[in-house]
Amino acid sequence: MAEITAQDYWVRQAQLVSRPQGPLGERLSDRHILQQQELIKIEISAAGTTVKWVMFAANWASLYFAMSWIETCPTTITLNFFNSGWFEESFDTAHDAQSRIDALIPKSDVRFSTRTFTRPFDPDSIKLPTMLRQAWKSGSIDESHAVYCAIDTRRKITQVEHVGADSALAKVWGISPVSYPCLSGHSYDRIVSQSYFEVVKTGRPVYDHILAAMVHPGGEVRWFGYHRLVFPSKVKTRNFDMVTVACEVAKVDIPIL
Repeated sequence: MAEITAQDYWVRQAQLVSRPQGPLGERLSDRHILQQQELIKIEISAAGTTVKWVMFAANWASLYFAMSWIETCPTTITLNFFNSGWFEESFDTAHDAQSRIDALIPKSDVRFSTRTFTRPFDPDSIKLPTMLRQAWKSGSIDESHAVYCAIDTRRKITQVEHVGADSALAKVWGISPVSYPCLSGHSYDRIVSQSYFEVVKTGRPVYDHILAAMVHPGGEVRWFGYHRLVFPSKVKTRNFDMVTVACEVAKVDIPIL
């Protein structure tokens, strides 16, 4: 089988066009072309096919063109679309990708009042990712996979004390306790930390799904979905209660689009 040569294609109003340039022939960023010029980008490589667009900007006829064209494109097919942050969803078949694009088209004007969503679940009634299932059974998590947080119940604030080197957080933002997800006071922190206070109050662990649009190290805002277990801790630091947090990146059951 011949090797697939990586190639980018641009779609404007249901037609393939050359990559747009600036008025002086300068190179424009992908973000400018997708958002300001309302094009769609289709990337084909040996790894598969990616369709990329900004939901509020993309021309619908171009999206229908893309739906038809990906029937002949190599899989896996990844949809990379922007709405308050970049979503990324992958599909094994063109049919499944087409169905998803078709469902997203009428939602192009959806706007979110928040960029952080949580949903609690009973761990015994749902299939947990492998590492979290083991943690739930044992009631503990290895330090290298854990994030430890101090909880100030009086002032209603939290502070990350430790980020495990193998934790889901460290794999994206590193082990620094002052990266974006670790900072206190912003809307993401206020929403996700509610479970910490519940665990401290009840002494019982909490399992939930989280979907949040967060600034990644490269500066892009991406939607990040993960499963989380929060355990109470008998250890205190500076007289504050502590919780142990274990997270695993996985598909979340929080349908927002």
